[in-house]
Amino acid sequence: MSKRLFKIRQTGNAQLFLFPNARHSKRGSQRASQTAGWLAKEPRHNVWKQGWPLTSLLVGLLSLVLLLWVGLLGAYQLTVVLPEETYLASQQGIWQDWNVRQMNFQTEQEFMLAEQRLQRYQRQDLYQNNPIPAYLLASLYEATDRLDDAEQNYLQVIALSQQSVLNQVLYHPYAADAHASLTLIYARQQRTESALAHWRQLKDNHIQERPQSLLLSAVGRVLQEPERADYQFQLGSEYYHSLQFAEARQAFQQAVSLSHDPVLKQQAQDYLSYRMPANESQVTPLVRYWTLAGASQALDENYELAIPLLQQAIKAAPQFEWPYHYLALVYHYRQQEPQALAYAHQAAHANPNYLFPYLTLGDVEMGRANYFKAIRHFEKALKVSAHWLGESAEDERMLANLRNQLGFAYEQIGRQVQAAEQYRLALQTARQQTDDYRYAEMAVARLEKRIAQKRG
Repeated sequence: MSKRLFKIRQTGNAQLFLFPNARHSKRGSQRASQTAGWLAKEPRHNVWKQGWPLTSLLVGLLSLVLLLWVGLLGAYQLTVVLPEETYLASQQGIWQDWNVRQMNFQTEQEFMLAEQRLQRYQRQDLYQNNPIPAYLLASLYEATDRLDDAEQNYLQVIALSQQSVLNQVLYHPYAADAHASLTLIYARQQRTESALAHWRQLKDNHIQERPQSLLLSAVGRVLQEPERADYQFQLGSEYYHSLQFAEARQAFQQAVSLSHDPVLKQQAQDYLSYRMPANESQVTPLVRYWTLAGASQALDENYELAIPLLQQAIKAAPQFEWPYHYLALVYHYRQQEPQALAYAHQAAHANPNYLFPYLTLGDVEMGRANYFKAIRHFEKALKVSAHWLGESAEDERMLANLRNQLGFAYEQIGRQVQAAEQYRLALQTARQQTDDYRYAEMAVARLEKRIAQKRG
């Protein structure tokens, strides 16, 4: 798990995540000094010819550093409003250092208050040449699918970031992110030429540093080679995991239409027929935000923050299975098994074709030594998994682990033949030298010896 780099401060009606002051000062002074050093590489010759005293030069440089320092602090001061899908903030690398957008918005009113506050910043003379208010507003609009407003503000970010050499240095990451977000927005709107224009502004390292780098890469590949079925499938998968289901459905349909590979065609069809939410229309932009924000907090073990976000998603979309599943995991991790079972059952009830609640139910019952119940849930998971698990290494690992769990449960109730069968199937699924393979191999050897002794 990545360590949380933020602290919490209460401001108004929202909990805000801010960079600690120590990180503010250290990074601000470093960037200011680096910028001052870069500017000093091109001194004005007439100044040197006039023979200014060294003290005057030092005073000038110190003044420049101070101005840059104040500018950076002024820029970061705007991080008191952080409208962004929280799940993006768990990324590593330079993006984590520059991420000023993490926030847990638990009500629509908090979104509205953040918008009003940022709009006030935009009107202040102090921030007329600062792209950060527009950047944060664009992020807020993008998170809530107000794409036209997001586009207008991202374009403003790029324009302001290019106003001067100093702005180009200070605000380059914001401009790069604006190009990335505009690529995604235009792709969703099927404005291919506009999307390609902003895609070409990005270098490879810019793509990898973006919080949605996998989605951005998939979009870029499809923009350049839309007739590739495998690219359409990858794009559909990334949209799916971002809970942008309409776009995912379109990409999977393209993959089915274009593919000559029966395996790829079937995988895309499985997404369309079995893996989409049972009540897709309930997944509004805010439901998507709360679900992914809650899932991110859960992954970072911030369970107290995850629970209200996921509960808000359930309140807004009571028939959407994903937040029920994530809450089941949260309570399972907290060893609150009755709540875990309740939410997992609700997830399975909302969509009987949804694989993961059955895994959670089986795991909870295994921990309670309720092996008959665990077997029932794992058998259901196996039945559903035919449409969920493909041939990727991760899918093979999950299926092998499921077989091993089922084998262990059968072994505990004395059904050694069924247990040995599951372990053998795990051996066929798992890749050699993996933990699941070695476990199944030892279990088969142990059971075969025991069965032979009983027959003898």
